[in-house]
Amino acid sequence: MLQTVVVGTAAGALEAGALVLFMDAALRVAGAATPARTIGPITWTESPTVTLAISAILIVAAAALHAVIARLTAEGSLRVLANARRRIVQETLRSKWSFQADQPDGALITAVSHLATGASHVAMLLMASTNAAVIAAALLASAVVIAPVFTLVLIASVIPIIIVLGPAGRFARRRSKETLSEVTNLYEEIAASETMGLELQAFGVQEQELDAIDSRIEAAYRSEYRGRFSTRLAGFWFKDLALLMFISVVLVLDLVWDLSQASAAAVLVVVIRALGYLQQAYNTTRTMIEHVPTVTELQQRLAVVAEHADEPGGRPLAAIAPISFRNVAYDYPDGRVALRGIDLTIEPRRTVGVVGRSGAGKSTIAELLLRLRTPRAGSIELGGVPIEEFDIDAWRQRMTFVPQEPRVWRRSIADNIAFLRSGYDRSDIERAARLAHLHSEISSLPDGYDTVLGSRSRGLSGGQRQRLAIARALLSEPWLIVLDEPTSALDAHSERDLHATLADLRGLVTMVVVAHRPSTLELCDELIIVEDGRVVAAGPRDVVIGEAAFFTEFDGRSSSPDVDDPGNV
Repeated sequence: MLQTVVVGTAAGALEAGALVLFMDAALRVAGAATPARTIGPITWTESPTVTLAISAILIVAAAALHAVIARLTAEGSLRVLANARRRIVQETLRSKWSFQADQPDGALITAVSHLATGASHVAMLLMASTNAAVIAAALLASAVVIAPVFTLVLIASVIPIIIVLGPAGRFARRRSKETLSEVTNLYEEIAASETMGLELQAFGVQEQELDAIDSRIEAAYRSEYRGRFSTRLAGFWFKDLALLMFISVVLVLDLVWDLSQASAAAVLVVVIRALGYLQQAYNTTRTMIEHVPTVTELQQRLAVVAEHADEPGGRPLAAIAPISFRNVAYDYPDGRVALRGIDLTIEPRRTVGVVGRSGAGKSTIAELLLRLRTPRAGSIELGGVPIEEFDIDAWRQRMTFVPQEPRVWRRSIADNIAFLRSGYDRSDIERAARLAHLHSEISSLPDGYDTVLGSRSRGLSGGQRQRLAIARALLSEPWLIVLDEPTSALDAHSERDLHATLADLRGLVTMVVVAHRPSTLELCDELIIVEDGRVVAAGPRDVVIGEAAFFTEFDGRSSSPDVDDPGNV
């Protein structure tokens, strides 16, 4: 910013000199000035031709400095944009999953696009306003040197206008806050529509959603219109009223001042030129005020995200050991109780099924194991050591996850298995695919592992996506794999393929399966039954099935909300 101020001051001084010399030459050519003139403290004797030539040189030099100012403004504002985008993404992706999961649809893209762009726009407007103000100040300073009293009277005439137009700025700030809220709501509605695109099509309610989006667009339009209209009107009125005041002042001064003097004429030209820059500074400042709430919102969001940074830990993972939940409790941000008083132990290389009705707390247990959430009370320990003490990167290398609905990148199959992790070559990727019973199917494709997958998992069946997710999890040779209802969306053939994969993994790694289908439970060594956030039964599979009320209350007559046909388990 200091560099911009220095360059702007120099540009303003050069422009003032060019205007004064041009006015002097014009007066001489018109015969309104004597060969030897006094312009402020300077006596100028050069011919009109030389004077105009020097004036042209000064303008060219000022134009060169204006180019420097434009470059500095562009660089500064775009650097703000890049840094804001980088920090938003870094802080968000490094924050705890419990925080990320609670954010509305499109929150990250809104921050990256709307808020970061707003911050960049504010930076650009601030620099532009500063440049215009600095150049205007340099012009006015030159005018003061030429004719101090006359210049100060002209400047003083603008002060009442600034006072009168002051409420416009306050109105713009209020309106900008309302506009930010409306635009944020619009972006979130559009993001939700993109996420729900399949359902909107399937249920034939696109028009209803379009109506909802249209109402958001209209609300944002009305809010933006009122703010921009008042801001632009204030800018025009500032220039018009200032010029009107100048005319009035000159009319009065003409009665007591010889305005035919070269100094008076030069001052009028310089001050009017400064008025143009002042109008530019005023307009950009008012526009900047429209975007200030965006910067405030960005700062607040970054502060909130920073408060939810992941705890990295630092202790190395030495060896696989039992994982124990000791009186663990967890509440969701909205106050709902997810788990309370959980006590359980998961032994190494065992396959454990976690069963319960919807909302019982099964997925929360899985996310706590993966350190995606942190208990409100109690502790989770690996070999007697709280898991928060272990290095988070090492933990997530050894404790991996297969979600219910795996997602794929628009990249090759090999890239999808590697999943941005370095240090693995093609042989490692193929090893993981073989363990997941996927290698032969990949090899049969024309491009094999280099086959590029389409958006929304195009190119893979549901079962193949699940096994690709298992290969992704197995790549790092994990100690524990958490599978969240892995067969819930599979057909019978795909389910058999997946069961074969899981059966081969039994005894090699610890598996925690959030179970849905009874056929999946057949693979489990032990079962944990969760109801209302508590463990109500835990132990060997056959024992739990024979004793747990969760299974016996249905007696094969109907399906539980989360276990189909329990009588067949």
